[in-house]
Amino acid sequence: MQWNEPFINGAAISKYTLTQSGGGDGVRTYTPTGTSQTVTVGNSTAPYIFTVTATNKAGTSSSSPASAPQRAVGKVAIMAAPEIAVANQNAAGGQVTVTYTPLDDTQRNGFAANEVTYCVTLSTMGETCGMASGAVLASTNGKEVSATVRAEAAAGGLSSVGDASKASLGVTPHGVPGAAGVGGSNGGEDSQSVSYSWSYPGGAVDAASVEVKVGSGGWSAKSGNGSTTYDTGGYNTSVTISVRAKNSIGTYGPVASKTVTSGPKKPTPPVTEVRVKAGDWHSCTMGPSGGGVFKTNPVRCDGVESPGGNVNLGGNWLDYADGWVTVTGCHSNWYVMSSGPVSGRWVRSDTVDVRDRNGGNIRC
Repeated sequence: MQWNEPFINGAAISKYTLTQSGGGDGVRTYTPTGTSQTVTVGNSTAPYIFTVTATNKAGTSSSSPASAPQRAVGKVAIMAAPEIAVANQNAAGGQVTVTYTPLDDTQRNGFAANEVTYCVTLSTMGETCGMASGAVLASTNGKEVSATVRAEAAAGGLSSVGDASKASLGVTPHGVPGAAGVGGSNGGEDSQSVSYSWSYPGGAVDAASVEVKVGSGGWSAKSGNGSTTYDTGGYNTSVTISVRAKNSIGTYGPVASKTVTSGPKKPTPPVTEVRVKAGDWHSCTMGPSGGGVFKTNPVRCDGVESPGGNVNLGGNWLDYADGWVTVTGCHSNWYVMSSGPVSGRWVRSDTVDVRDRNGGNIRC
């Protein structure tokens, strides 16, 4: 404290009396001989006030006007380690709750409770100040996080920045994995393959991945929604497609399944075949575009003569040597051929033998 020497009125000042009050302490007095005095006071939220009197042989002066109120503060204490807990774990996760014990009067070291601000730092994020105990903060799912807390105070131009506390224990934020979706369709006729699809859960969930299993195979992770096909290796063969979601800490959601079946084998069509009778050897054919003029002496078909015997004549003849040919129907009492050297033409039914396969039964 400092003050100016007053008017001495002809006699030297023998002493000063400095009086201290406020600050939560009792009244104290000091008797300096000069115009200054260093005092030691306790830190307090209440201000200190000082007055001074001067004494000489003529007596003691009246008290000076009171000094401006003065606060005495120190550095705020280091806080105890906070507690941290996973929040929002029944939805999308990604949050933690941080709780701490505010500084008491002694730890605030002269600052009032409403003059102190608390700052929380997450190991996965930056510092956030002005956080009340129990505040919920964002933190990445699947990554362990711890917290520290510190105090800082300010009042009337005075300030103090506290050191960070020890770190809390670590926790790993997470949410529910949710339910993945599965779809699929059966194979078409003559197809041994099936189609299936998978989809990530919707809504507020923590789905880090979706896994798919086909039949008795292993689980395979998928990075997004998708679809594909699977070869069952057979016709009318069923396979079950299963899907599940997994959250950031490896917890699985419910398994969804769908059974799909490959297509039936396309049935073999019925077949009726004919062959010129042995002994006749040749049959003159007719057709929608004409021809088939049969004449004797010598035997000929559209001018191509037949010497008889098991030989291949060509032209519009159907020969025993041509083997079995497929027929698709009748034109009166003639078979309509769909294979062989004269496919599309007709052969007379009484000149051929007939056989059936796969349920064929054409008779002309």
